[in-house]
Amino acid sequence: MALRDHFAEGSQAAALAAIRDITASSKKDQDSAAQTVEEIAEIARRAGSISAEDRWALQYITIQRLQPLTEALDDDVSSFVTITEVNTFTTARPLSWSLSHWTAYWAYGFEMTVQWYFRRIRKLFADIFAASKQALPANRQIIAKFISSWAAKRVEDLLSGLRAVDEWDDINWDSDATFSKFKDYIIKSEMNMDRSLRTVNYYIDAANTLSMVTGAGRPEKYILPILFLLFQRSLTIVTQAQTATLHINELEVIQYSIITVMEGVEHRVRTLQAVYRLQNLNEKEQLRKFFYGLYSFVTEEPVMGPYWTRNPLIDTNTVFAITYPKSTDEGANFEAGKIQSLLFGPQTEELELLSNPSPEGDSQGHEATLPQSLVGHWSGSYTYNSGRNNDGLVSFTVSSHDTEGNISGSGMDSLGPFTVKGTLNGNRVMFLKAYQIPQSGQEVVWRYGGTITQDLNEITGVWGPPYANLDSLETDDPDSGQEARSDAGSFESTDIIGGHFFLKRRPIEYLLSCPTNEEFAQNRPRALWKLALDVTIRSLRSRNLSWRVLSARRRQRQRYIELVKVQEKSGCIDPKDMKDWSKLLETTHPNDLALWRAIALFQMRREVIHGPSLECDSCHNRIFAPTRLHCVSCSEGEVYGTLDLCMDCFTDNKPVTRRDDKSHSPSHNIVQMRSVAWGSYRIPMLIRGNDILNFAAVYLPSPLELNSSQGMADGDLSPLEQGLRLRCVECSKIILARPYWCCLDCKNMTLVCYECNRRIEQEKPWLYERHANTGDEHDWSHTLVSAPAPLEQGEATAEAMESLETRLEHLEDKLEKQAADVNGRLDKQAVDINERLAKLEELLSRLGSLQ
Repeated sequence: MALRDHFAEGSQAAALAAIRDITASSKKDQDSAAQTVEEIAEIARRAGSISAEDRWALQYITIQRLQPLTEALDDDVSSFVTITEVNTFTTARPLSWSLSHWTAYWAYGFEMTVQWYFRRIRKLFADIFAASKQALPANRQIIAKFISSWAAKRVEDLLSGLRAVDEWDDINWDSDATFSKFKDYIIKSEMNMDRSLRTVNYYIDAANTLSMVTGAGRPEKYILPILFLLFQRSLTIVTQAQTATLHINELEVIQYSIITVMEGVEHRVRTLQAVYRLQNLNEKEQLRKFFYGLYSFVTEEPVMGPYWTRNPLIDTNTVFAITYPKSTDEGANFEAGKIQSLLFGPQTEELELLSNPSPEGDSQGHEATLPQSLVGHWSGSYTYNSGRNNDGLVSFTVSSHDTEGNISGSGMDSLGPFTVKGTLNGNRVMFLKAYQIPQSGQEVVWRYGGTITQDLNEITGVWGPPYANLDSLETDDPDSGQEARSDAGSFESTDIIGGHFFLKRRPIEYLLSCPTNEEFAQNRPRALWKLALDVTIRSLRSRNLSWRVLSARRRQRQRYIELVKVQEKSGCIDPKDMKDWSKLLETTHPNDLALWRAIALFQMRREVIHGPSLECDSCHNRIFAPTRLHCVSCSEGEVYGTLDLCMDCFTDNKPVTRRDDKSHSPSHNIVQMRSVAWGSYRIPMLIRGNDILNFAAVYLPSPLELNSSQGMADGDLSPLEQGLRLRCVECSKIILARPYWCCLDCKNMTLVCYECNRRIEQEKPWLYERHANTGDEHDWSHTLVSAPAPLEQGEATAEAMESLETRLEHLEDKLEKQAADVNGRLDKQAVDINERLAKLEELLSRLGSLQ
């Protein structure tokens, strides 16, 4: 009853004093925090001199809304609300808000804020997905990697835990009277956070940067606003991707920032779990209550729930763009500030840069024109100390060598054109090799240092980063000592040296045709004769083209492009492919390799990547291809545990490894995706696919009609009958029965026959596009769902038997587990009984000794 005296004092200051007295005198047990918060809420409700404008807040400060208020006050989840925590809580309120207004925000308004940001983020997902379809083909892989990244997956796992989402679907977020009481504060906080993000270019590289952007406090206060702003920045980038070629790291910056944010969230969840364990509480149950359930799946795999089946259109149509207030200093420019330039600027593709290479200098003579001159053509190769596969031969021309020893020139290797600037000092040659085309979006420069022979015809040495002090390294012996010294002190040479190199004053044709050292050692005249023949043949082929020569070059190009893609994706060449790789490098001009490599990178930018770890459930190989096929039936009820197939295994109907009680069959419907969608779009997409298949089946002829039309050509049908028939959108053939594919993206009923889909897969039109399909017509990128051919009687019986066998195996496994569990419990009970009997015998023996 002592608190009631404070209610009668009729001032907000008295109410705050009462709150501090309550926290100072609270008992330190698990129930005290709830009691303290309830008393504080009662003070806020009954505090005198409350304005008429704030009386609306009293209806939301109730016992039923005690949980969020407890979380707001008990920052460390210790169950003890301290005076410091109360002071922090009360002083954080906006100056224009009363205590009751602030308390109502945390009791009710904060949940509204969470639900609002949930819908705004989901709307951004939809906007990014729609904008990605209009992006330039050169940006296709960059955007696909972002949408299918682990960062995006972790955000969706977080959002999937939010409870009671559908209860807020009827709220009009633009005009709701209660939400309008809090909206200005929410938007102002968002604007302040966005300004902080802009100062770091949306790059949150560590926890201290995150603290600088969000300020102090628990993640619950900022997690959704900062994720919203990062995805809003992503939308800006994807929108600009419709007119500009993106740097490969443009979206990776946002991706890394999201990972940093989610690491902070995970740390918070781990802390909560530790506290719950200390309090002997059920962790999962408590996390489902805390922060409206958003932390439920941060540290564990999500389960199928409303989030994954929710129609994306719901959130797209319930929240709209907001108008930011212009009363603050920078508010007037905030709206325009959303459209910002790209962090790395617009890029130019490697193939386009390579189309206008710099001249390689004078192509005359290869002998030194003056004493101690390096002018002329040089060719050679370099190796990697890291074990990376070689890149091929190097060809360059030294075009200038002055009296002070300065040299300059230009050349080409498989990575592209480069320039050379350096010096000759005695027998020491040092030069910088600067590539004119960025590699992986970065300007690349290497320092070369070596020793030249007395006849000025050969250089051997090492290469490394531009800051490497190669003068102090022994360059003419790759196996020499490992220690070297720089201005900064001692270091391991292998830490600074990228590899070794050699150069000869010879045209590149010499190295392309030159026999091996072993061949020269065995029979030098024969080796020289072979060299002359190979050079002559190569020269004749370059001047007299034939189909045979062109066909051989095409096979070489296709094989090299294939291996470059493997190297770029996995970081190395498979040992079984090393023979082909080495032969291509030894026999192909670096100009050709550079062009082919640029073509490979051109194509890779246009290929879609479906996640970092997607593999075929039949052959168990990584699925690098843009086409992803997953089974509707075998993926039912799964969030991430889908059954996926590569195109080869699907076409050949290869068996699939059994999982649990599911047995895949060729009769199952398959979804084919050549574009990447958010994880939460998969189930709604399957629901739409099932509806379209049922709708298409209505237009197919019945078995009786099908039998009567056997042997009839299109011209035998009436115009009305022809108009009612479904046709393949690619070849226009009438489709009378399964199998066929139905398009999920076209507005009208669109079918594709199996033959045309296989042809598209072989032709791979996506590899050569320069412009996106901005129209409504069907194209290769649309998602399809299959209507497979019905199984024959024997196949159906075999499938039924296989399914039955699978179920029996699963039942046997279940019974074995249950039997093992029962045996374990019996063994434990037997041990307990034996221990009790032993204690009883010991007790009886003691009693006997007492008598």
